[in-house]
Amino acid sequence: MNLFLEVLSFDPESGKYVREKYWYRRASPFCEDFVSYLKELYGDLASYPLDGILTQDDLYLGEWEDFGEWARKAFEEKSMVTVVSRVNGVD
Repeated sequence: MNLFLEVLSFDPESGKYVREKYWYRRASPFCEDFVSYLKELYGDLASYPLDGILTQDDLYLGEWEDFGEWARKAFEEKSMVTVVSRVNGVD
């Protein structure tokens, strides 16, 4: 039996939950909306007597990420270097 489960992700651009067929959308520390949401969430959780919180791996970055839209913008603002994407393998 081949069972495939879809993952429900939040799309910050549309403000809606979407179904992902292959991989879930990872949180980006460069997205101000996400950082604000996370601070509010953890602030709310801090008002309860919890022993701990178990998070999924989207709250840390792997060595090959994040170079999405928000990360590129932050990089360009800090470095004053414009990032040009490759198109069809052409530099």
